[in-house]
Amino acid sequence: MTVAARIGIIALLVITLAIPIAAVVVLTGWVAEAHDDAESLDARFVAAAPADLASAPTPALSTRRIPDELVEPQADRALANRLTQLVAEQPGPSCLVVEVDGRPIIAHQTTTALIPASVMKVVTAVAVLDHIGPEERFATRLVTDAPVVDGVVQGDLWMVGGGDPVLATPDYAAALSRPQARTPFEELAVQLAGAGITAVDGRILADDLRYDQDREVDAWPSRYVDEGSVGPLSALSVDDGRERSGDDYEPSGDPPRTAAESLDAALEAAGIQVNGGEGRAAPAPLEPQVLVEVTSPPVAEIIQQMLQESDNNTAELLVKELGLRLGGAGTTEAGAAVVRQSLEQRGLDIAQFAVVDGSGLARENLQSCQTLETLLDESSPGTVVADGLAVAGRSGTLTNRYGDSPLAGVLRAKTGSLNEVATLAGIVPTAAGLINFAQLLNGLPLDDEAGTTLQDRLVEILATWPERPDPDQVAPSGS
Repeated sequence: MTVAARIGIIALLVITLAIPIAAVVVLTGWVAEAHDDAESLDARFVAAAPADLASAPTPALSTRRIPDELVEPQADRALANRLTQLVAEQPGPSCLVVEVDGRPIIAHQTTTALIPASVMKVVTAVAVLDHIGPEERFATRLVTDAPVVDGVVQGDLWMVGGGDPVLATPDYAAALSRPQARTPFEELAVQLAGAGITAVDGRILADDLRYDQDREVDAWPSRYVDEGSVGPLSALSVDDGRERSGDDYEPSGDPPRTAAESLDAALEAAGIQVNGGEGRAAPAPLEPQVLVEVTSPPVAEIIQQMLQESDNNTAELLVKELGLRLGGAGTTEAGAAVVRQSLEQRGLDIAQFAVVDGSGLARENLQSCQTLETLLDESSPGTVVADGLAVAGRSGTLTNRYGDSPLAGVLRAKTGSLNEVATLAGIVPTAAGLINFAQLLNGLPLDDEAGTTLQDRLVEILATWPERPDPDQVAPSGS
C-alpha cells in the first residue's frame, strides 16, 4: 500500500471517529445546560444512587446516566397506568387524584361530592388555622366572687371552661392507647395550693357556657356517643366529657358536673379542703377574681393531635370555637359556616358540598378529591397540617399500617372510615419529588375489607414512583 493510500485511510478513520465523539460532547453539554446544575452528571448520579450502585464503574453512555428530566415522563406514565387500573377496581361513587410536584398524574371524578368521613378533619384543620393563630392557647380558670382571707376562699369557687379540648386527668391520659398532647388538669389544684389556698368554704361550681349546650350533632346517630366514638361536647370538657366507671370510662350525662367533681378530688389530693358540699354546673359571676389558670398546648399542637389520632372531640370543639369567634355563636352550625367560607375564599366551587360537623362523623358531610388536593397543595412538609398527619408504620392511626411498606416512615396521611366509606388523603415526601393524593371511596360493601384493600393498593402503587428504565432493556447490545 502506498504512503498516500495509508494517509487517506487514517484520515477517513479520524473523521469517522470524530463524528460520534463530537456528538457525545454536544449531547453532554446540552444535558448539563438543561440541568442548570453545577454538579457533574457523575456527581448527580452518585448523590442519588444507593451506595452499592454509586461505587460501581458506569460506562459513559449507560442509561443509568439518564437525567431526571428525561426519566420523569416515563415514570409518570408508569404510575398513571397503574393508577388507572386501580380506578377500574374502585366503586362507582369514588374519586382519586394524584399529583407529583404539581404535575397531575390521575384525576378521576375529582369534583364529585362524596362522604369524606374523618378526612374531613383536614378541612377543619385548615379552616382553624385560617382564623386562629397556631401559637394561641385555651385557658381554663378558677375564679371566685368571694374574699380570700388567710388562705380560705370564703364562698364558692368556679371552674370556667375555655374550650380546651385536651384537658385531661393523669388517669385518663394513662388509659389512652398512645401518649397524646394534654393539658394537665391536676395543675389547677397544684397552682391553687401554691397560691396559698388551704380551703374553700363554698361549693365547687363549673361553667361551660362558652359554647352551646348541645352535647352532640343532630346528624349523628346516638350510638356514636354511647359507643365512645365521640364524647359529649362541652366547653369544659375534662377527659373528653367522660367519667370513670370502674376500670373504664363512659360518657358523662353532665360534663360540667363531672368536671366539678374531678376538681373537688384534685383539690383534696393537693391538701385543699372543700366545705361547701357537692359541685354542679352554674354560671360564673360577671366580674370574677381569677385565682389561677392552666393553659393548653399551642393550637398547632392540638390540631396535629386531632389529625394524627383522628380525635373527634377536638375537631368538634374547634369548630364551635370558630363559630364563637367568627359566626356569632359557639355552635356547630355557626362554626361549619366559617369552614365553608374558608373553602370559598380559596376559589373552590363548593355549591354541591356540605359541612355539617368538624370530625367527619356525619354522613351528610360532602367533599371532593379536588377540595382535599387544593388543601394538601398548601400543606407542604414543615406546615402544621402536613406535620400533623399520621406517619405510615410510626404514629397515630397509621401506627399499625404500612410498617413493611417501602413508604414506612415516609407516607403521611389522614384516614377515614364509616359504614360503606373508606378515605385516605396525604403526602409522600421523597428525594425525587412530593406526591399529593386523595382517595374517597363510597358505596363499599358493608362489613367488608374492600376499602382497606383499595387503600393498600394505592399505597403499594405510590411506592413504585419514580420507576427508572431498566438499563439492560434499553441499552444497546454490548454496552
